[in-house]
Amino acid sequence: MMDFFEQHRLFRQRRLQFIHGPAQRLFGYAPEEVLGRNIKVTLDDRFHIGSDTKAMTATLAGMLVEEGKLRWDSTIGEVLGKELSDPSFFPVYERIEASGLPLFLHPVFVIGHQRLAAHYLTNLLGNPFETAIAAAYLVFGGVLDRFPRLDVVLPHAGGAFPWLVGRLNRGWEKRADLKHIAHPPLEYLRRFHYDTIGYSDAVLEFLVRHVGADRVVMGSDYCFPIAYEQPVTNVTGNSLIDEAAKALIVEGNARRLLRL
Repeated sequence: MMDFFEQHRLFRQRRLQFIHGPAQRLFGYAPEEVLGRNIKVTLDDRFHIGSDTKAMTATLAGMLVEEGKLRWDSTIGEVLGKELSDPSFFPVYERIEASGLPLFLHPVFVIGHQRLAAHYLTNLLGNPFETAIAAAYLVFGGVLDRFPRLDVVLPHAGGAFPWLVGRLNRGWEKRADLKHIAHPPLEYLRRFHYDTIGYSDAVLEFLVRHVGADRVVMGSDYCFPIAYEQPVTNVTGNSLIDEAAKALIVEGNARRLLRL
């Protein structure tokens, strides 16, 4: 089985290849060139939407400018101040779907941050709650229906979403204003991938049992204080899941998603 750090190196190489190869071909420019005056983007920057990371913000803003949704002098707040189901993001999802590569979501600003300021709750609770809100907007906002081949990876083991999806489903059953989506919310569970950052063997087993081992990918929560010190061992040492599931989670699913 591939060493975790070797996987990370290959993932990073693949990510940088996308930023400097397919990204330039797909979008007509390299991300470094998009908001160069306002945000300097380097090879060390990560690449995912929903974060304050500069490469994706630059790419996203540039694509929206190309689509006539933003001006070149627009602020980043005009990009980040919208929900993920906002139609102005649809050209972005269309391009990402066409690339065949996954979209990894991670929150920056969390709901109720004033109440969560103490006890590190902004991260411990805020991020998982915000992850669930993002997933709900992608479901009820019709994004997953409109882009059926879009692969979305949720951090924090999906946050509250896989645990509360039954409640979303109940709302869909009882409320006429939620009937516009193509399927019951429960059927969208497998439209997402989930990382392993649940900090509990039982949480990982829950995902494997209810969503499927083929929808779970490695996570570490690096570089935050609560990050796993041995993220692979946390999977391979889990006695609640079988060896086939472990192999998929540690290596197989990432290879498939990133086409390695």
